[in-house]
Amino acid sequence: MPLLWRSKSQRLSRASLSSVAASKPSKPTSTTADSSIALQTPTTQPTPDPILHPTASPPLQTAPLTTLPYELLQQITHSLDAPSSASLCLSSRRIYHALGTYALTSFLQSGTTKSERRQNIEILERAFPGSWYCAWCDKFHARECEGEGEGGPRVLGKGQAGWRPCVECNGLVGTGREREYVLAFHHVRLAVNGVVWGAEYGIALDAFAYCESSTTTILKMHMPTMLRCEAKVISGHLFLRTEYSVALPQDALWKSDLLAALWPTLPHVLVGHRHSHSGHTGLRYSLENALTRNWKYGTHTCSTCATDYTIVCQPNNTTPLPHPESSSAKSHLVLTITTWRDFGSGRSPFDAQWRAHGELGKGKPGYGGDTIRLTNFQAGRIKRMFEEEREYE
Repeated sequence: MPLLWRSKSQRLSRASLSSVAASKPSKPTSTTADSSIALQTPTTQPTPDPILHPTASPPLQTAPLTTLPYELLQQITHSLDAPSSASLCLSSRRIYHALGTYALTSFLQSGTTKSERRQNIEILERAFPGSWYCAWCDKFHARECEGEGEGGPRVLGKGQAGWRPCVECNGLVGTGREREYVLAFHHVRLAVNGVVWGAEYGIALDAFAYCESSTTTILKMHMPTMLRCEAKVISGHLFLRTEYSVALPQDALWKSDLLAALWPTLPHVLVGHRHSHSGHTGLRYSLENALTRNWKYGTHTCSTCATDYTIVCQPNNTTPLPHPESSSAKSHLVLTITTWRDFGSGRSPFDAQWRAHGELGKGKPGYGGDTIRLTNFQAGRIKRMFEEEREYE
């Protein structure tokens, strides 16, 4: 009996062990392990190239100052000085509407000296790149039709759309032929602003480049001419180089009235200034000696407008070529006059460096005490600054 019970208990123990072994999970194989790891570990996709696959542009970043409440902005303004409050008003459109114009108006009216007023105007000009300040009108003009483009600067004639009386008062320097090339004060101001502050504030210097080839009649003879203009901004001043060439027949050189007939054909941008109708000091005398005696001159300086000029006479071996209708196409003498002008910084239309170059028109000759401030220039100084792009010492 005990043996029977022992054998039966052994069979039960073996059956229980087999059932436990059957219920226990088996050891996973390598394939099962890899699949479980693959399910648990996320797969990493290759990062796309932002250049080859551009995504949506990021949101525009806004200054934290523009997100402040209006009340807090007004409180900040009260704790600032007048210049800072005016600058804060012009920082953004939202802040300008939140603070109003009181701080800006009070600041502009507080300037008593010329330097303070000029500084305030420059702050406004930099805040509004599409406008420029006119000292004659004492307000800002939009620069939509201010002579920009190819062919050199121009001004609108009286009666044309957009014409303003202040343009005629700004002083004009041009060729004198149907306003083909007319440089006014606002051109100088916008050119300097474009270089000093940025291209969006003014006119590019390429707009001042000019080249004209034509024919003039002197002593009933057709003579080819060439006029070139080039501008640079150096030390915050606008410099203009003008070169004028005319091919004179040898037959005309023997005429005593050649200079008297040649002088009225010279453009104002080359020889004119506000002091008188006789042109730069010493220029007429130098032309007479160069034509009659073939004298060679170095660089001279006008004592009233501080313009450097040179005169060169040489046989016609290069340009300009004789015109087919000229009197003598076989023998010519090329007369070349080159001038260098400094139009100033363009900050004020009453600056002597600008007013000295304008047209006299029907005014009385004589430039007054402003010549004293210009006669200390050495001969050739403006020329060297233009060619070497040297700063003012």
